[in-house]
Amino acid sequence: MYYVFRNVELDTLINKSFDIDTFERNQKDWIYEFVDNNGMTVRQEKDYDDIDTKNGLYYTDKRFYPDSKYIHTCLYDDTGHIKGYSITFYSMTVGKVYAYDVYGKVADEEDMDAPYKFSLENLILKMKKKYGIDIEKGDNVHDVNRFTADNGSFYVVSVTLNESMRDIYLIDGNNGKTLFKSREQIEWYPGMDEESIYEKYLKSK
Repeated sequence: MYYVFRNVELDTLINKSFDIDTFERNQKDWIYEFVDNNGMTVRQEKDYDDIDTKNGLYYTDKRFYPDSKYIHTCLYDDTGHIKGYSITFYSMTVGKVYAYDVYGKVADEEDMDAPYKFSLENLILKMKKKYGIDIEKGDNVHDVNRFTADNGSFYVVSVTLNESMRDIYLIDGNNGKTLFKSREQIEWYPGMDEESIYEKYLKSK
């Protein structure tokens, strides 16, 4: 699957506990960054928020290869016990999202790919073959996102052409058909059309 890289299995990326002591010894401004044995960059942080902890304190552990767009994230409570795990690819959460109980067992999971019959792997292949764009590696890819609406599921791929222009593709998440393509200016200016590509697509029908 797309979330397994260079013989690094998914299970090895899900650490059930967070080493708070090591983090505190090495952190600077609540951030500790290093490279693990797999060559992945590890960025650990602590923060406060209204998640399910006694005092709002939580930790995150993000792992990614420097040349990859995939980020593996584990979320931990204030005692270092795992609370959740997810994978992101650009702006998309992909694969399964896991929630854990106090014993570190999976309490709930959600398949974020389920609404999209045209898979991410298919999208990667389509963009390479049809447009010559490698969304996994391309430095000119600004963003990849997806969403569901009343009439289906959709991908949005945004590709930077130069300092001022960007191409945006709206792709059907069910069959992979390119529904709409828009060329837009990057910098905002007064009176600029701020409709989303989906809104433009609906108007064009």
